[in-house]
Formats: sequence, structure tokens, C-alpha cells
Amino acid sequence: MNDYLIFRIYGMMASWGDIAVGEFRPSFDRPSKSAVMGMVAAALGIRRDEEERLRELATGYCMAVRIDAPGILMRDYHTAQVPSSGKGRNKITFPTRKAELSVPKDELNTILSSRDYRCDAIYSVCLWSRTASPPYPLPVLNNIWKILCSIYTSGESPAR
Repeated sequence: MNDYLIFRIYGMMASWGDIAVGEFRPSFDRPSKSAVMGMVAAALGIRRDEEERLRELATGYCMAVRIDAPGILMRDYHTAQVPSSGKGRNKITFPTRKAELSVPKDELNTILSSRDYRCDAIYSVCLWSRTASPPYPLPVLNNIWKILCSIYTSGESPAR
């Protein structure tokens, strides 16, 4: 019989990513496995540049999400600085946001973008091990969640 770790995620205002092309940044109606594993990794103190540990985490567990309350969809408008992209054969692509912003300031343009968020949404998340020996046993993950919940509900600042 499998063991399961079930917990809830509540977001006063959260965006769960989606395919974002151009100036519109939509949000999925639920957290993706990548988002949940990112929160688990952060709780474990795994940094973004620790790719092997992140891969082990992502492949070590299965996940299911139930939407308990879909929340209210809110659209927010942002201004962002972007470099000119060029035209035709002179089209310029940038591999990262950092590279985009490394151009001289006078070559940056301002665009308006819209972003979708879910306000007051509640989700139940279920994790279970994909293998007999996951990177972290579920009781360990459960203890970490309990510690984080007690810190955030008490108003204490988490240690950095």
C-alpha cells in the first residue's frame, strides 16, 4: 500500500504560470507539478542551481491536485522594459531576461503587459513516492511542511 502526503495550498494571490507569448501572461487554474516541487525544494533548502537534486525531486514523486476553491480570476497590468527585437534578418533574440536588460538603457522600450492571478484559491495536493526509495521519505516532507506552517502562521520570519 502506498503512503501519501496530503496538504493544502492557499494563495491570497497566486499565478500558476502557463504558456506566455507576447504581452499576455495567463495562469493555469491549479498549481503544476513544477510549482509544487519548487515549493518542496525551497522548503528543503534546495537552490535553483542544484539541478541534479531538483531532477531527483521531480522524478521521485507523483502528484495529484484537487481544486477546493478556484478563487477569483484577477488581471493585473504591468509595464516592462524590453529591448527592440529588430526586424527581418536583423531580428534579435535574447536567451534570458538578464540578457535583455543588459542592452544600453536608451535602447529599452516600455510595453504594457497583463498578468492573470487567482485570488483566494485553495488546493489540496497529494504526493506519493514513485519508487521504493524516494529522495526524501514522505514523513520528512511532512515534518518540513509542519515547521513551515508553524513559522508562517506565528508571524515569525523564516531563517535564511
